[in-house]
Amino acid sequence: GESNFSGARADLSAIAGLRACPQRWRVLLDAAKLACSPGALDLSTCPADFVVMSFYKIFGYPTGLGALVVRHDAAPLLSPSRKPGGGDGPEGAL
Repeated sequence: GESNFSGARADLSAIAGLRACPQRWRVLLDAAKLACSPGALDLSTCPADFVVMSFYKIFGYPTGLGALVVRHDAAPLLSPSRKPGGGDGPEGAL
């Protein structure tokens, strides 16, 4: 993304390298500032697994709302693996 402090922009081409390495790193990109700049963010060339953005930075209102964009192959990572409360039986259900 872009630094709010200095205005410096990170090299987004490094994301593809992180995803291709043997460790298969998952990448979350904070695009709050990039999403409001026309042409600054192209998700077809920036293969982040997760991208967060602020609606306030895009539209100027409302505060407190945003979005999480999830790449299709990363979506299974967000699936809950256990029942609410952490138990496997009825005592773990809420």
